[in-house]
Amino acid sequence: MTVCKVTIFALAFFICATGLAQPIEQMEELNASELKKLGKAAIEIGDIYSAIDFYATYCAKKPIDLQAMWQLAELYRLSRDYVNAQDWYLKAYEADNKKYSEGLFHYALMLKRNGHYAEAIEHFNKFKKEYNGDDSSLKKRLKTEIIGCEMAKDMMNDESTTLKVLIHHLDTSINKAHVEFAPLLLDENTLVYASFKEDSLKYYNKLEDTIPVRKFYVAKKNGENEWTGGELFEGPFNKEEIHVGNGTLSLDGNRFYFTRCKSKKGKGIICEIYVSNKKNGKWGEPTPLPKSINNGNTATQPTVGPVRKQKKKKQEVLYFVSDRAEGKGGLDIWYSIYNVADSTYSEVKNGGTKINTRSDEMTPFCDAESNTMYFSSDGLAGLGGLDVFETSGAESKWRPATNVGYPINGGADELYYIISHIKKEEGFFVSNREGGVALKNPTCCDDIYSFVWKDTRYTPVKGKLYDVNFIEEVLDMDDDAANKQDLIFNSDRAKIAGQEVQIYEIAGDGEERYLVNSAVTNENSEFTLVLEKNKRYELVIERSGYFIKHQQFVTKNITKDTLQQHIGLLVLTEAPMAVKNIYYTYNEWYLTDQAKLVIDTTLYKIMIDNPHIVIEIDSHTDDHGAHDFNMKLSQKRAESVVNHLVKKGIKKSRLSAKGLGETKPIASNQNEDGSDNPTGRAKNRRTEFRVISMDDGTEIIYKH
Repeated sequence: MTVCKVTIFALAFFICATGLAQPIEQMEELNASELKKLGKAAIEIGDIYSAIDFYATYCAKKPIDLQAMWQLAELYRLSRDYVNAQDWYLKAYEADNKKYSEGLFHYALMLKRNGHYAEAIEHFNKFKKEYNGDDSSLKKRLKTEIIGCEMAKDMMNDESTTLKVLIHHLDTSINKAHVEFAPLLLDENTLVYASFKEDSLKYYNKLEDTIPVRKFYVAKKNGENEWTGGELFEGPFNKEEIHVGNGTLSLDGNRFYFTRCKSKKGKGIICEIYVSNKKNGKWGEPTPLPKSINNGNTATQPTVGPVRKQKKKKQEVLYFVSDRAEGKGGLDIWYSIYNVADSTYSEVKNGGTKINTRSDEMTPFCDAESNTMYFSSDGLAGLGGLDVFETSGAESKWRPATNVGYPINGGADELYYIISHIKKEEGFFVSNREGGVALKNPTCCDDIYSFVWKDTRYTPVKGKLYDVNFIEEVLDMDDDAANKQDLIFNSDRAKIAGQEVQIYEIAGDGEERYLVNSAVTNENSEFTLVLEKNKRYELVIERSGYFIKHQQFVTKNITKDTLQQHIGLLVLTEAPMAVKNIYYTYNEWYLTDQAKLVIDTTLYKIMIDNPHIVIEIDSHTDDHGAHDFNMKLSQKRAESVVNHLVKKGIKKSRLSAKGLGETKPIASNQNEDGSDNPTGRAKNRRTEFRVISMDDGTEIIYKH
């Protein structure tokens, strides 16, 4: 009888395999040759469970066939039966440790999947000593796996590193015996997910039966962590004989991206991304994305995030997973920028080596508010197979990904990690960990879990921009403080609306910064962001007519619900600006250590923060001494400042020096009675700078 048995191993592609399977009791009647032939046929069409049944029966009859023994170990691994895979890899290795030397590596890998980390490290190290091959990728992976085991031991044995999170297995109205995947919150009480809604392993006649497919379903919240599901998701998404899943919404909620998968002759199961547009509250007929995305390889698991820097056209980034050949290896995360105005997608690009490895990366999810991406990988140091990792950034610019930790991650596969955009301390993920609804073995099948953090991980940050020069003007007025404050808050000159504010996370020792989010000020110059606690951040604001603003802050030990940030933007003017406390030895031009420190914390920082400005350093003296002497002295003093900045790494072309002697006093050198005025002289002995041009040819628009 020709039948189809639906398999559960559908992490990246929805595999519905057809097989030439029979009830196991009938297999005993077949001879060894027939069993092996049927096992090979099942493998060719991707029917893992049928292949396991055939090969297990065959190996019982022919225990000396080492190639079949190895094949059975591989099949158990693919079905995520880690215990049986562990046993059969060891059998193959012990039977012939030369031909099947990598069996020791896979044996250690299965020990790790089963949570036996100390034993796994022991056998990884044994394999390291025995391995004589030159596969550099295997050696690199071996190192990564050992690091992961050590990390798992530390995390599981140290309460301080254990995540303070409650995990809840969703009930059996949602989690069935097969795979459930791709949870998506539509609102606080509505969860969309995909599932093959069967409670047991069934055989189907390929010619006579209608083969079931994976579809979208809806779950409703009816209590704390209580969800009830099983109803089909309304809309034009589900389709008979085609697998669907992996739904995600655009940033404005008006586009629903999802995946459809079907068999293509000679290529196996191929997935493509579709989009449905909402009009008048209804979802339109889905259409496939352009061929630049659906290029003949699998394209699946879409998610949407903000662009690194918003241009005039409103844009967003569509991330997705693909096995295209030009990737880093295996499944990679790719992206294309979508222009809302003309509904076009940019050239597809790889997400880069900070997130993609030679192994598999999949199930990305973008939290748009924090520009954080969560994804699963088995190529980074993890506790099991696929672990969940997090990183911040956008497009191909990411900080190094970090493991989210235990108990979200464990020895099994964890994927499809999402957080709620409504309550950011809550979310969902998918795992095949023990304790789920099992089909063939305790770790066979993916179920959906919810989680809730016991403590608050995020804090709102509210900010307001100010025109610094305007504030200074107001403060010089004679009005009372209340009137001054009203003027600052209400004046059109004080308001800086429509300004982008970029937020960078400061990592490690502060040398590296990664863009995590951006916001735009409203009509009252205000912006709001939601950031993670216990991290260092830097605000960066670039506005024509102003110096670039850099302002650091930390979200640590915050006692208030909201962190307030008031930010003054310094106006770019033609007028010189004084740098205070640059002192020299009497009649000398050499910089003192104190003067160098002042320059490093003022001028040098300004030049670093504003990499395109060209400045003139002006040095002044009082009227003691002859004019020629003062001019030469002030010129050398200005040059000493320039030389110090050049030694610090500032390009000489961005600096010029000008000595002005006593020619431009800002205070009187004598009192009205003709006596000496030390205070006035001190003010005149000053160093100033002026922005005179831009080294990239950009026109300076001065703010007056």
